[in-house]
Amino acid sequence: MGTSSSSNGPGSGVPMVPPWADNPPGNDGGNDDGNDGSNDSTGKNDNDNSPQSPKAPPPIAPKSRFGSARKSMGAFAGSGSQRDMQRGIGRYVSKGYGGASTATRRFSGTAHTAASLAGALSSRARGAPGGTSVDIAFIQGKSANEIMDVIVEAVSPINGTQDNEAARESIKEALSELLDKQPDADLLELNDISRDIVIESFIAADVYRRISLDIGKHIQDNAPNATIGLQRLRQVKDYVRETVKNAFGKLKLSGRTLASDRISNISEQALLETFQVFEGYVK
Repeated sequence: MGTSSSSNGPGSGVPMVPPWADNPPGNDGGNDDGNDGSNDSTGKNDNDNSPQSPKAPPPIAPKSRFGSARKSMGAFAGSGSQRDMQRGIGRYVSKGYGGASTATRRFSGTAHTAASLAGALSSRARGAPGGTSVDIAFIQGKSANEIMDVIVEAVSPINGTQDNEAARESIKEALSELLDKQPDADLLELNDISRDIVIESFIAADVYRRISLDIGKHIQDNAPNATIGLQRLRQVKDYVRETVKNAFGKLKLSGRTLASDRISNISEQALLETFQVFEGYVK
């Protein structure tokens, strides 16, 4: 359940997508993914290699941007009602982040980190152009926990932002969960199935951490006691995890899989699908 420091979330009058999230490391504004014939969250077809237009300035957050979400989450904190939770998360996306498309843009860094993480999890991916560099000699004889730390550092070096801190925690959580299920897994030589599990787990953990940072304190403050507050946060986390898992499942059924050259793009599509599901509860 660990997350970055508690906060009251970003306030009003600021861009809904901060500069470091709008231009994540390694993002030059172009399409770094392969041609699967599908459309990404901006409506650009993968077969279109023309330069993208400059991004429009992100919307400015309105006054009390999370007010309606907090109201629903306050009710959820007391009742444990899934309907209150879904309504709260829906309002979090619709008003707090201006809808599913802007929310996806806000999480573009998560999608790019997912691609970097995938690039660290097998020698084949590390050897590809743009693969994440991991010093294999350095990790010889290291414990699983030490290897996870090396992967975290390679994928998301410390840069001082709250997003970066959350991403580092989410990466380690995803790797730890895989080892709980597959104790003998070699984190630097994962097969595609295990790698996909890590990517999906990372994205779900990162989305949950952002929600928790923005409105999680309100849930804890309005729960009957600290124990129930933690239970409510676990409900939110489980719901986010299931929604993200379903989003990836839907994409896989349509033929859009996490091929090594499309991970950032497919991750953004899964995030968009996730936020559309959340937003749908307030329509």
